[in-house]
Amino acid sequence: MKKLLFNKNTVLALFCIMLVISFVSLTVGSTLLGSGYPVDVTSDKRFTLSKPTLNLLKDNRSDIFIRLYVSEGLENDYPSVGQYARYVSGFLEQYKLHADNRISLEIVTVRPYERSETDAKKQGIRGFLDVSGQHNLYFGAVFSNEAGDIYTIPYFEAGRQSYLEHDITRLLSKLSKPYMPKNIGIISPSLDISRHGDSLDYNADWPVVRMLRQDYTVDTLPAGNVSIPMKYDALLVVNPLSLTNLGLYALDQYLLRGGKIILFLDPFWESYLSIKKYITNPETPFPQFLANYGVGYTPWKIAGDVSQSRNTLIGSESDAKMLDYPIWLDLQPGSINPQHPVTGGINSIRLNSAGYFETGAVTSADVTPLLMTSSQGGSISADIAQYSSKATVRENYKTDNKSYRLAVLLEGRFPSFYKSSPLEGTSYAYRIPPYLSVSVKEGKLLLIGDADILHSGTWNNSDDFKGATPYDFVPFNGNAEFIERAVDFMSGNTALISLPGKRFLNSGHNMEELIAEKITVEYQAELSSYENGMQKARLEQEVLKRRIADKELFPSVAVIKQLEKLQRDYLSAQERLKALQYKISEQIKHEKYAIMLLNAVVWPGLLTLFLFLVTVIFRKQEAGRAAEYTHE
Repeated sequence: MKKLLFNKNTVLALFCIMLVISFVSLTVGSTLLGSGYPVDVTSDKRFTLSKPTLNLLKDNRSDIFIRLYVSEGLENDYPSVGQYARYVSGFLEQYKLHADNRISLEIVTVRPYERSETDAKKQGIRGFLDVSGQHNLYFGAVFSNEAGDIYTIPYFEAGRQSYLEHDITRLLSKLSKPYMPKNIGIISPSLDISRHGDSLDYNADWPVVRMLRQDYTVDTLPAGNVSIPMKYDALLVVNPLSLTNLGLYALDQYLLRGGKIILFLDPFWESYLSIKKYITNPETPFPQFLANYGVGYTPWKIAGDVSQSRNTLIGSESDAKMLDYPIWLDLQPGSINPQHPVTGGINSIRLNSAGYFETGAVTSADVTPLLMTSSQGGSISADIAQYSSKATVRENYKTDNKSYRLAVLLEGRFPSFYKSSPLEGTSYAYRIPPYLSVSVKEGKLLLIGDADILHSGTWNNSDDFKGATPYDFVPFNGNAEFIERAVDFMSGNTALISLPGKRFLNSGHNMEELIAEKITVEYQAELSSYENGMQKARLEQEVLKRRIADKELFPSVAVIKQLEKLQRDYLSAQERLKALQYKISEQIKHEKYAIMLLNAVVWPGLLTLFLFLVTVIFRKQEAGRAAEYTHE
């Protein structure tokens, strides 16, 4: 009887184990039917709140209110946006869960012509038309605290979803305690990157400046100021090659009084050429100015790196090819300092024709390299880059197997560049702070060898339209993060949290997308071939059209035929790309259904059959034992 009881318990335990396995298999199968529940098996934990966020929620002592506005029927009109709305809702629930009852979350379903729509508009939530074009839809959130501070995300841009935690945590860090924005000054004598205070100025902020205005009071300062008020917690000085002697003196004395300067020096400012349509190379005092601190800077030299260069269309109109361009860099983690607060966690930074700094002679300050080339770095004359073709640049570029420092931070005390005040002996000298020969307080000087890092074309995928909020920007690298963190660090703004974007948020968060990712990798070379073909044809078209518009080329029959051929090449590559994408989608569908069948039917069926056979065998054994007992 004991043996019989043991066999029954064994079968029961085995049955329970098989039941659990069957349940898991069925769950996996049902997930493939469309469930988007994000099981976080990603390497960067993109669906889990990061440690800085959890620490913020743990230390928060302020009651915070979050109201999420989502239109009824959003998923019917825009399924992908509706799916993202569910994700945002679940992500906000995580904040509430870890906030020790300090966060209240309300999800408001917005319906046309009802009070919910009026309230959404009043709170600054931006509407967009439904598919019928008759009603507005809403998908945004309002964050507030008990002190009455209010911040709004007018629309959750799906393309920006890798920065979702960054945006929410940064807002909450301002709401969790009283926040007073620090003051930032911008000096940009060559290009107006920020609007001026006078009413006659119609210059719009660059996107990076709009981003900074979210958290700081930003002023534009004249380049000729003879003194910079110490009310500015940090100063951004953008390619001031033509800065006057008095303007340079103002920077010198600001730094010696403990000021913090972020200085962008660019030997070839490509954004300037793109906007102004011409190049200027004025004499600059900055090589001597920096040499006073022990920093070597050559304004006519550009650093490059063949191991981290970007591809672009290079060659003649009839024989252009996608080739690497060694002075256009996409810096990867090995070239970005992972230990410093400004750069830690940033995975990619884009630079165009950057200068470099030599810091071996610095003695009065601590030096921290932030950005650098790999050991396969090289250099080329800025004149060649400015006035020659890209093919000529590639031919003349030399790799000298050195690592060049593209951004360095100096912290400490500095000697003055001036032996006396340029205003000494004038009546104006008594209206500004007295001359200093050495630092009276430790200052910080962040040197960046590229001003193009600020331009939206190097980091922003979304349209740069007037009035867009920073929540509409879609970064494709860490340029904006780098500038944001640099300003936070230099201004001493420890109140705000800046988290790195979590890369490729859409990739692999459920089983179907893991399948898609695996299959797409198999066809990556072919996909890239068609995409490069389209890009090559489009770029060649743009070159021809620009030359026609600039009257460099007459629109002859041959030129028109060339444009038509390029258009045919573009459409042909596009059709092949579409056919391949359809093939990939069909393969994904078949593999998905195969796994569904395997997990939802085959495995449970085999387990059931196994259990049935075990039961039959067990019963036969019991029947045999019963017969033995009967004979006995």
